[in-house]
Amino acid sequence: MIATGVRSRLEKLFSSGALLRPMDAVPSSMALFRALASLCGYDPPEEEKPAGTDELRDAVGPAEHYVFVLVDGLGMNTMQLVPKDGFFHRHYERELRAVFPSTTASVLTSLATGLWPARHAIPGWNTYLPDRGFSVKPVLFRDRDTERHLSRLGVKPEEVYLQPSIVPSFDRKSRAYMPARIAGETYARYCRGDTAGRGYRNAADAADKILAHIRRRRGPGYTYFYYPDVDKVLHEKGSRDARVKAQIAEIDEVLLRLKERVPAGTRIVATADHGLIDVPREAYLTLASGDPLMEKLLVPPTGESRLPIFHLRNGADGRGVQKEFLRVAGEALGEHFLLLPSEALGELRLLGPGPLSPVIRGRLGDYMGIAPGPAVLEYVPPGKKPRYFKSFHGGLSADEMRVPLFLA
Repeated sequence: MIATGVRSRLEKLFSSGALLRPMDAVPSSMALFRALASLCGYDPPEEEKPAGTDELRDAVGPAEHYVFVLVDGLGMNTMQLVPKDGFFHRHYERELRAVFPSTTASVLTSLATGLWPARHAIPGWNTYLPDRGFSVKPVLFRDRDTERHLSRLGVKPEEVYLQPSIVPSFDRKSRAYMPARIAGETYARYCRGDTAGRGYRNAADAADKILAHIRRRRGPGYTYFYYPDVDKVLHEKGSRDARVKAQIAEIDEVLLRLKERVPAGTRIVATADHGLIDVPREAYLTLASGDPLMEKLLVPPTGESRLPIFHLRNGADGRGVQKEFLRVAGEALGEHFLLLPSEALGELRLLGPGPLSPVIRGRLGDYMGIAPGPAVLEYVPPGKKPRYFKSFHGGLSADEMRVPLFLA
């Protein structure tokens, strides 16, 4: 149950627009993913269809070949940086709401499965596996603490990724283009359902390969192009750095050239997984192994720095354990985070419209921290130093949850 004061504050934040619900009057990214999957011949049960799916399906329309471009980190707050008369400027269609948690691990798994996080059970960059008793990094398929590949620990992909990719169910040949360093990794193969994948060196190389592929193909096709570099620069430099604008201009130019050269019958659909929010140094909270809060936790916080998930140590007095945790966490986090019981996330429908799956209930621990403003909580392992990124994602702020849709 959510404490009355926490619920009241959360509702005020939603009402004011300081935080955004994943499902409101604006169609969600899930509606776009489902619309595109439907146009590619995948039709799940009608009751699972997100609001706005039919509207977006009509906007995208039928095509011989779809090129779906996901520009990591290109939130609506970056639209002021796009070149005038470039691809993004010319082909902007509308705003969407990101999947929550607004992080690559959760959103790309929703894209792959056509399911909300409540069902696919990937709640963030760090995810606790109760059956194994340790935390993993799903996108890297590695143990969080040791960085060992999970295959070396006897963990199979299906233990982490519970729901299969829907891409093999499309009625057309599919191919994914990702940076060469990740194209053959476990998560990349999972997301595309082990359909064809190719690596690329840079954006221009990706566009050349995509164009050559489309021109060679005969019959309907689906091409996925994942571009992570905008997100990378934003994390490191923050939204005000000139290098962010330069990075956006680079992918904008490549997509414009691609649009001008693709054969007739090709539809380019582009969006982002999330936006990012700048976080000042004074709101950058760190947590080390000797801190009092760590003594209350079974494992270091999982999820995201903007969305910490707390797994409490067991005790004979369950309510006493929670009360003590809330006291210590309140002292450590102050006004930077609202603490929600994880069981309440289903009630609030933040991770999807349906009930939480039994597996994600275990992965969500006991409490989740929701940041009302620009703040993060980073666990710093022994011998490590804080990363001190400039921008972050994972939360419910407008900067993180507002993403654009482009159709060309």
